[in-house]
Amino acid sequence: MLDADAQQLWSEYLRAEQDRIRDVMLPALDRFIAALARLPETSRRDWALQLASDVVDQGADTPVRFPLFERVLLPALTAGVVDERPGCARWLAHFESLLMNSKQVALPDRELVGLNGGFLREAVNALATGRAVVDVADLDSEAEELFQRLRAVRRALADAESVPAYIVFSDAVLLRIATARPSDEASLLAIAGVGPAKLARYGDAILDLLKTS
Repeated sequence: MLDADAQQLWSEYLRAEQDRIRDVMLPALDRFIAALARLPETSRRDWALQLASDVVDQGADTPVRFPLFERVLLPALTAGVVDERPGCARWLAHFESLLMNSKQVALPDRELVGLNGGFLREAVNALATGRAVVDVADLDSEAEELFQRLRAVRRALADAESVPAYIVFSDAVLLRIATARPSDEASLLAIAGVGPAKLARYGDAILDLLKTS
């Protein structure tokens, strides 16, 4: 999928990431993205989708910094969602925190039913109107306290599974839970970002906390 020049620049970027020198990493990433842009569209798309699959499905620790997401992954994944390519909606939802920061969402104005419990529909609509989905500053004192307690529960769940906290729920999802205060499985499932799998795995812990709050 990558030609020799792009492959070399990608390798140089990954080495720069290992050295953790920011002034070297970002220029190296820019050089790679510029080389990638010179490749045929299908090559760029296939490479981006393979990277998304590796990170989300295989647990690859490849760093996905915002320029790489916005300029490479996001165009490929949003096109994949539109074309209903398998995996694209799930992969895009995985990068929720990056998606929330992007101003380049290219999904068409149509209903995106059933994608990650509705998160993508809500996020895309919010980005299109310049509206934040939920922000900590919007919470009252009671909801903010609940949000912090939800974060503590999330940390315990993540530690029990030896995964990063965002794999359990992102802060954006916890903010929505703190605001809506669902009382049962149906209302928790209705919250954007809570799908059937996460409800089955983490729903009891979240609902138990909400019942005592």
